[in-house]
Amino acid sequence: MQEGQCLSCLIPRRLKRRLKKIKMQIKEQEGLIITQKQTYEWRRAAEHDKMTAAFDVEAASHELEKVVHGDGPAKFPIERADAKAYRI
Repeated sequence: MQEGQCLSCLIPRRLKRRLKKIKMQIKEQEGLIITQKQTYEWRRAAEHDKMTAAFDVEAASHELEKVVHGDGPAKFPIERADAKAYRI
């Protein structure tokens, strides 16, 4: 090969086609990698949302228990006969 000659002119057509095919496969695989990364991120976000929702449900359940059953027995310092009126 002499200086100034085009290397692609020296490569046979068959090799050019093979090279083009390989480059297309590389681009296809790069596209698949991007798709897989996005899918991973979406699934991770969905799992986080699921865990957050489970926590919210449990917190709401505890709040409901407080409303239904109260926070515990109410204690009043009144020791008179009319103290029954103040008890819950």
